[in-house]
Amino acid sequence: MARWPLIGLATVHGVALLIGTYSTLTGSTGEDAVPALVSLFGFIYFESIIFALGTSIFVFALVNERNEAASKAAASKDSLTGIANRAAFLTNAERLLERCRRDREPASAIMFDLDHFKKINDRHGHETGDKVLVEMVAAVGGRLRRADQLFRIGGEEFVALLPYTRLDSAYALVENLRTMVEANTFGGLTGITISLGVAELETGEPAFDWLRRADKALYRGKELGRNQTVRADPRVAEVVGVEAVGGR
Repeated sequence: MARWPLIGLATVHGVALLIGTYSTLTGSTGEDAVPALVSLFGFIYFESIIFALGTSIFVFALVNERNEAASKAAASKDSLTGIANRAAFLTNAERLLERCRRDREPASAIMFDLDHFKKINDRHGHETGDKVLVEMVAAVGGRLRRADQLFRIGGEEFVALLPYTRLDSAYALVENLRTMVEANTFGGLTGITISLGVAELETGEPAFDWLRRADKALYRGKELGRNQTVRADPRVAEVVGVEAVGGR
């Protein structure tokens, strides 16, 4: 907000200096007389004082605003992967739910995590585990749309919020993510897999229930052998992976 007063002060100051310069060049200020205080000279003198004081105040306010914005952004960002963290997720989930309800549009949530991540840390070290997370997040983020939101909510646990997305479309994306991760190398390691659960927001459903269904779908996939996609449904969760799409 502080930028607009600064722009206004700079504009007024620039106009005053142009008028003063023009008056001096045309001789209208009077070369041999001391200008009266209530005159163009007095206005420019007074305006220069206001400009100097106002600029100092609003520059300080602008720097303070930017520091606060930077602190707020840092507090909502995961330091390792660079994506939004759990605190940002809790806020954005409610906002997304409200926006989709207001627009009467669908939304889907994807919960996923890395399979056997503790074994990766134990066998190859935490530095390699961190590289796996960073590279995997970058690969997953590259497959999401600009409107989609990706969050890290735990050590190896992630959630993606997909506004204006039906369950079928979200499921197709989820399967694409699962097979992409399985086929690539992260942190110099092969055989990295993820388990995923996806749920579409139901009419009048609280955000907590919506995300809990996606989370339950994820853990059902892990119980059934990992590297699977589980699609949550209000009535029955459909499992895909081993038999249906060749996951192991």
